[in-house]
Amino acid sequence: MEISLGIVEKRENNRGLEVAVRNYTDRSRGVQAGAVNMAKESRGVQVGGFNGIEKSSYGVQIGLGNSADESRGVQMGLVNIAEESSYGVQIGLVNIAEESRGVQMGGLNGAGESRGVQVGVLNYAKRFAGAQLSPLLNICQDGEGVQMGGLNGAGESRGVQVGVLNYAERFVGAQLSPLINICGDGSGVQIGAINWRNNAKWYAKAIPIFAIRTSKKTSE
Repeated sequence: MEISLGIVEKRENNRGLEVAVRNYTDRSRGVQAGAVNMAKESRGVQVGGFNGIEKSSYGVQIGLGNSADESRGVQMGLVNIAEESSYGVQIGLVNIAEESRGVQMGGLNGAGESRGVQVGVLNYAKRFAGAQLSPLLNICQDGEGVQMGGLNGAGESRGVQVGVLNYAERFVGAQLSPLINICGDGSGVQIGAINWRNNAKWYAKAIPIFAIRTSKKTSE
């Protein structure tokens, strides 16, 4: 096992332990521990203030801030960023991924495309297929799966929304709420104290308790 100690450590390969204020290696198969840890590719562990990987991470990043072009392991910190894609787990106050195919768990979760699970106070995905779970707010532009939270909002929802208030510009599936469900257009079931549909005749816009909706292409 190789052990390196110093202020600044720069190596081509790391298969042991690097401990320094700043560590940099091309390929890491061991442990980097320091204020700043950088690697082009990592299949090991980074522990420090800021951990950065230029290409792919197949290991674990633990720090205040973690960044990787592609993460296929675990990112755990205050801020976790996967600039291209995350196929693993992000756990932190803020989790960001251009494409997430794993789990995001934290305060704020954001993804361009999510094909997994988002669990947080606020979850956002431009497109998602999976689940968004929050006590406060879930938002997506195009969703397929389950939104469960205090407030759920979607441009288009194909699946189920469960919350205190559910909104979908268009939905195919179900909206379930103890208070109010709102949709612009849709096909499916609304169950709540008030079920509102914008694209409906005046007498069918607001229906209490249970409403069956069928899609309409033009406003009535």
